[in-house]
Amino acid sequence: MSDLWDEVQHAFALSTTTVFAIFYLLQELPSAYSQRFVAIVWSVWKHRNLKLWQNENETCAQIVERARHLVEDW
Repeated sequence: MSDLWDEVQHAFALSTTTVFAIFYLLQELPSAYSQRFVAIVWSVWKHRNLKLWQNENETCAQIVERARHLVEDW
């Protein structure tokens, strides 16, 4: 849904750790894609915390859509 799947798969194929893959993506993605990636990662982390601490539940589509709006508004 984010048009980043191929890049994410490639980064993880090259990487030995998640941290390396994330920093690789941040360095290699064009600016617009990098912004989208950061917004999605932040949104996933935020909703993970909401689920863990407040038992709120959203679908993946809702998380990606919220991230898309964050980037557009930014």
